[in-house]
Amino acid sequence: MEAAGGSPHVLQVAADDSRISYSEQLSGFVEQYAFNSKVSMEANVDETSKCARISPKLVCTSCTQRFVNPRILPCLHTFCSECISGLRTYPINCPDLNDSGEREELSSAKVLSSAASLDQPSFDSADGRTDDTYYHKKRMILCPDCLREVEIATDVSELPRNHVVERKLAEDCLQNINNNIPQFCDSCVDLTEGSVVRVRCVECSESLCSYCEQAHRRQRRTKSHRLVSVNESANADGKRKSIHRQIFCPKHTSEELKLFCSSCDEVVCRDCVVLDHRDHQCQFVSPELFRTEMDSLQLLIKNVVPKVNAVEARLKTVSTLKDKIRTRAKQVESEINKFMDNYIQAIEKHRQALIGQIDSLVRDKERSLNVTELHLKDSKGEVGETCKLVSELIDTGSDLEILTVKKLITGRLNRLNSLPVDPKSKINDFLRFSPEEKADVINDFQMYGKVVSRQVTAAQSTVDGDGLSTARIGHKSEMILTVRDTEHVQYNGNDVNVRAWLIYQNESLRSIPVNISCKKDGTHHLAFTPVQKGTHFLHVAVNGQPVKDSPFKFSVKARWREHKGVWQCCTFCQTGGKRDVACGCKGAMPGGFAGCGHGHGNHPGGPHWSCCGKMAKNSECSVTSRPSPLRQVTL
Repeated sequence: MEAAGGSPHVLQVAADDSRISYSEQLSGFVEQYAFNSKVSMEANVDETSKCARISPKLVCTSCTQRFVNPRILPCLHTFCSECISGLRTYPINCPDLNDSGEREELSSAKVLSSAASLDQPSFDSADGRTDDTYYHKKRMILCPDCLREVEIATDVSELPRNHVVERKLAEDCLQNINNNIPQFCDSCVDLTEGSVVRVRCVECSESLCSYCEQAHRRQRRTKSHRLVSVNESANADGKRKSIHRQIFCPKHTSEELKLFCSSCDEVVCRDCVVLDHRDHQCQFVSPELFRTEMDSLQLLIKNVVPKVNAVEARLKTVSTLKDKIRTRAKQVESEINKFMDNYIQAIEKHRQALIGQIDSLVRDKERSLNVTELHLKDSKGEVGETCKLVSELIDTGSDLEILTVKKLITGRLNRLNSLPVDPKSKINDFLRFSPEEKADVINDFQMYGKVVSRQVTAAQSTVDGDGLSTARIGHKSEMILTVRDTEHVQYNGNDVNVRAWLIYQNESLRSIPVNISCKKDGTHHLAFTPVQKGTHFLHVAVNGQPVKDSPFKFSVKARWREHKGVWQCCTFCQTGGKRDVACGCKGAMPGGFAGCGHGHGNHPGGPHWSCCGKMAKNSECSVTSRPSPLRQVTL
């Protein structure tokens, strides 16, 4: 496992050819197949790293400052301990945490602790559930680099230290000293002129100021360390490729990590072996052990390579699909624009046609009104002039003179008196727009909306048919409603609302439904079937107003006698020329035919019923007596 910005292993061991070959192979795998997700973040810290004169790999991408106590997350990204502590968190698999708002509230209420040490979380391995204590000790955070959810403990000190980055920081410090760049103490918090580096601890690889040097010499754990001045340390370490740095156990701080536990796959100290890894396979860190572990790691990497290739192939497929989607989206967008342009053009044409129709109607109405206005003005002038002449004649003429022209004056005045003062004009101000009616088809689009200049009137609409006079129980009665406008012309528009209902008077005015079917010629078919005998009222309304003579009062009679015969033109045609079949019309044909035929005596002259001879198909049979089952036989 290669830490961020470091070599492909954590501990520093003696360098040999085998280590270099493994490093080159692993680096090749990483360079060939790893995905670079930190380009933008490195760009953000580039300016800061230039100012500090340090490598971008030694800068925390969260705070954009030099790493301080770097820790590695489970996703293998490295950040400062304080930066990790400041990340917002939320519980793991919390059963009550289903809403993102609740998760945000919990995240803002809890932050990681970088100092407090908590007990190990309780975990029930039998059912995979966690208790409340576990929710407080294990949290989820979002890595600032990869934005993936990672599980960590609330104590940041439990995260592994990135020793590679720490060693690189020390090497960078010595390199800056060689370049006469002032360096500050690694232990001091306040970076002032007094915290400039004076000495360096060879065992700890830490740069110390004068105050921290005295404290380092007094502490029991570090008083035996060898401290050298920065110039001597820089000259001595500058000749080597890397700095040898002791790594101490995080549990037993006075013990150095020198052994590797193959069972737990971690580096341990002697005390850890005795206390926690007694029966495990533990060996001292050596080049041979390193080669063995690197072989297993290289095998894992080789197993991952096909998956990476599959991911790359899938990425190409996704990229191709994205291109196809964009191309198809452009095509669909072009089709939509073309469709909408034609639709808008059709609507605009329809709008212009409607406006033109309105203008034409207005001109026609104004032309008719102008003619009426002209006639009225002419009549007004004629009446005025005649009255003036008669008045002058009466004022200036003698009695005899006036009487001589009385007949002429009387005729003139009678004619003027017969002039219509209020001529019956068919012009009215009715004009409206009906948006639900179908209009013309323009550019293959069905347009809706018509200008209506004719006004439907219920007073001129009539109901015709013999359905009321022939109403019988269980027999379908039919009538025709003709809708007309104010000019008494049949109206076939679609903006007519027709309602009809039948009321039976003898049972608390019970309503009976009436079937209404609209025809295209402006008529409506009304049909109903009475179920009770007695007086009924048929109500018919057009646009909420009763039609002429509505309601229609009629009487429903008992069930009528159904026809037992057939509806025919003649008996000869119906029976195929049989002689012995008679007809109810009493017609007969020469040659011994008992039934009627076309053009022969007593034929009704049209289709009729064979049982009674009636020529009305929708009628009651007039045969009242049943035929005798006995036949007369001539002996």
